[in-house]
Amino acid sequence: MLYYINLNDEINSEAYNLLLSYASIERRKKIDKLKFQKDKTLSLLAFCLLRYSLYVEFGIKHMPEFTYQKEKKPILEKNRDIHFNLTHCDTGVACGVSGMPIGVDIQDITSYDAQIANYFMSSNELLAVENATNKSDVFTLLWALKESYTKYLGTGILCDLKQIDFSKFICLSCDGGEFELYNMNFKIEKRIFGMLASCSHSKIIHVPLTFNELAENLHNMSNKQNII
Repeated sequence: MLYYINLNDEINSEAYNLLLSYASIERRKKIDKLKFQKDKTLSLLAFCLLRYSLYVEFGIKHMPEFTYQKEKKPILEKNRDIHFNLTHCDTGVACGVSGMPIGVDIQDITSYDAQIANYFMSSNELLAVENATNKSDVFTLLWALKESYTKYLGTGILCDLKQIDFSKFICLSCDGGEFELYNMNFKIEKRIFGMLASCSHSKIIHVPLTFNELAENLHNMSNKQNII
């Protein structure tokens, strides 16, 4: 399952402090080290989405604690059989949780850049972009798909991205869609401001949330925890 929030407006200080009350000490320390308020807000929202997702999908109410694999990929210390992946951009935050590995990436639409395209696109993908009328959409789509896949693998973008080829699915995916490749299920959702991509061995459902829905559900979760 994947939950995401589109950020259309700035979150005021009262709402920010409300969310901060649901963050762990570790996350607060991480947030304090960030320079810009926008980055602080995105990091906080990502953590709160994880708390919400773990509660809704697995009934987990306690504060998540992390340990890190050698690739520095975080895993849940007390629930290592549950996989998660967080991602954010200027206009959105997403969290995927599953009983099997999952990769998620959210991107704002980025203007086509030939130099960057040559860095990460296969020859077939470059040809597809050159023939596309919406170069920026295709550029962003391919980056989101490759990010989601390499995050699933745990390698990040350090692997040879040109060896990962999504050229056959560009027409299908630019407006959103699902397809299978590399024995994986991929899903793309076109957002107002960008692209959201996910991949896993099982099909993934994308669920949009508003900030108010997230805050309300975290409040309800906290109340139930206190009663218990």
